Amino acid sequence: MAFKVIVEDIGRGYYPKVTILSRGQIGFTLGAIKVCKIEPQSNILILFDEETKKMGFKFNVDASTAGAKRLKTYASGALISAKGILELCKIDFTITKSYDLVYDKTNKIYVIDLNKGVPKLKAIKKSK
Repeated sequence: MAFKVIVEDIGRGYYPKVTILSRGQIGFTLGAIKVCKIEPQSNILILFDEETKKMGFKFNVDASTAGAKRLKTYASGALISAKGILELCKIDFTITKSYDLVYDKTNKIYVIDLNKGVPKLKAIKKSK
């Protein structure tokens, strides 16, 4: 067995994760950017299934698409202001939580399950 050199900069982690922050933003890890092939400063559609409590994301959509929001990309990930959307969909964002991002082949979108959020350690300490 031979070792290979890891040359790709993957930042904090490669796994595609989404975080809903307590300040009403939705963050995407560098892993999510790479897996979803998110282009810098592109647009995103946010979808919500009230019945299953899942949130979907369609990346790199045209700016003229109804509901398209600007995604701000950074060296370590991407963010979108989503307080209004979270409030409209009655999604609790009082505690910052992280979610696994998976691809839904049926709907051709990336999805998080809001029932499976993992609170961030700092958020747990703040809420006590």
